[in-house]
Amino acid sequence: MDDVSVNGISSNHTNSDTNNDSNDGKHQKQHQQHRQQQQSDIKLFDDPRTPRILMRILFPLWFGIYLMVETMFLRFAVTYYQYSPHRLSATEAGYMFTIDTAVYSVARFVITFLSMYLSVNTMVVTHYSLLVVAIVLLVIGHWHLTVLWVATCTVMVAFAPLYAACYSFTAQYLTMTNKLSNGFLFCRVYQI
Repeated sequence: MDDVSVNGISSNHTNSDTNNDSNDGKHQKQHQQHRQQQQSDIKLFDDPRTPRILMRILFPLWFGIYLMVETMFLRFAVTYYQYSPHRLSATEAGYMFTIDTAVYSVARFVITFLSMYLSVNTMVVTHYSLLVVAIVLLVIGHWHLTVLWVATCTVMVAFAPLYAACYSFTAQYLTMTNKLSNGFLFCRVYQI
């Protein structure tokens, strides 16, 4: 240790040099960690080398198509029940739709808790697969009333989480800007 005294002020060169070296090492380590975190925060379609504008159009379009299918089913389900070969009365069709909406509500409630344990990708794939199965069952249900009941309930279970799941799925790959969020909201409110 070299203690030097200049005008009554003493300093310890060895300790200060060691402290500066350790502070520089800590600063560099913190800088590297910060840089790694920034790189991991960049989402796939935020990278300038990817087709960002195309993706900002395709994600809301995909969302809009899903909403169109959901809206068409919800608006015309009762009419479909009445004009199917089963010729359900308005009361029976209304009763069937009431059961469907109850299934939809219960499914939303249950999926709220399941979403804490499932990934967004799993939810999207599962419920889109359910939707495809339900549409096939709707065709078969044209001739069998029991299958029609199962199909419509399956459609409602499939629709239950898709609004939030589509939004969350998009947010995984794109930064949700105000414009993009407004595009999603516009599709939802105006049922495009």
